[in-house]
Amino acid sequence: RNLALHEAFQRCEAAFIEKANVENLRDGTTAVVALVDSNHLTVAHVGDSRAVLCRSGGTTQELTHDHSPDLKEERDRVEAAGGFVVERHGCLRVMGRLGLTRAIGDRGQRLWPARSEICASASPIPEIALWLVGAVS
Repeated sequence: RNLALHEAFQRCEAAFIEKANVENLRDGTTAVVALVDSNHLTVAHVGDSRAVLCRSGGTTQELTHDHSPDLKEERDRVEAAGGFVVERHGCLRVMGRLGLTRAIGDRGQRLWPARSEICASASPIPEIALWLVGAVS
């Protein structure tokens, strides 16, 4: 399941970049995917798209968090890949520009296009979480 989701995000990234190259687009997008079967809930996401579980009775539970350079784990990942995070006008920015550490597209933020799976900014690699149905907490 995780491998299939990683591959799906990579294919989406490749198609997005191909279209961006043809149309000279520089921006990107974020994404969230939820898969539900009889026993599991799997959520994969990049960027600041959010998944929220809504339960009967009106309670909610956040299932994702934003991929922001404010998060130590995300900042460390960017820096380990050779990128940097700086503050601009009170906000942390990856490579001085992007407010997210993971996204699809943003071709102008690629340091090493041939290594997009570990690029320093706007990584398309999703964060994936798995819960047992009925046990999400």
